Amino acid sequence: MNQRIMNEAMEQHGQELMNVINRQLEAKDNGQSLLSENQVESMLDKHFEKVESLLESYTQQQQQNKGVSVSEWIQDFQEKLKELANEFAKKFKAKVLESKNNVAEKTRGKVEDVQEKVNEKVDHVKELAQSKIDNAVLNLNNRVKEITQKVEDHLNQKEDVPPEQSQTNNDEQTSKASEIEDLKEEIKNLKKENENLSKNNKGLQGKMDKVQQFFNEDQDARQSLNKFLTGNEAKQEKQQDRKEEVTEEAKQGIKL
Repeated sequence: MNQRIMNEAMEQHGQELMNVINRQLEAKDNGQSLLSENQVESMLDKHFEKVESLLESYTQQQQQNKGVSVSEWIQDFQEKLKELANEFAKKFKAKVLESKNNVAEKTRGKVEDVQEKVNEKVDHVKELAQSKIDNAVLNLNNRVKEITQKVEDHLNQKEDVPPEQSQTNNDEQTSKASEIEDLKEEIKNLKKENENLSKNNKGLQGKMDKVQQFFNEDQDARQSLNKFLTGNEAKQEKQQDRKEEVTEEAKQGIKL
């Protein structure tokens, strides 16, 4: 934050407020002010509270890292100061006009004397207003100085990195980059191995299917052979039985 620019903006703002008071605040016929010291001080207090809020908003933006640049904020701050000055001028003019109308109505006896009693001379009220503004501007400039220091400290914390820490950070980044490259290469190799395994699995599966086919065919052949052999054995047994029967019948014939 450019402290000189901010201080100049504050002083100019204070002068604008005082110009409004000098132009608008008039004296009654008896030389007393249309507005009392308390009324003017109250309006100035409320006004400078809004200015203080503008400064606080900048501090919060920096703490929250919202990325608002110094030049952008100063420009925005100056524009908002003008808006606040115009707002004060309208309210002050309206307050003076209200007091003037009340005095006129009271003179004609149309209203009761309900407004605040004003015993101060207009010049006295203006002098007090000038003192009030000068003190407020001084306090705001001190606040600007504090904020400027905070912003500079915040920026220095980001920029002033020790050389050792900077080198360490660079080494860590280099190491991480190397690890990432190694991981990429390892993933690439794993993909190749997976593809080779997939091809090998397909070849093994084909061989297993072929063996299973041979096994099935061999099993069918064995079953056919078993049936053939079983049938021959039964036929031979019948032939043997018949031979024995014939032999026995022959023997019986001989005996007779």
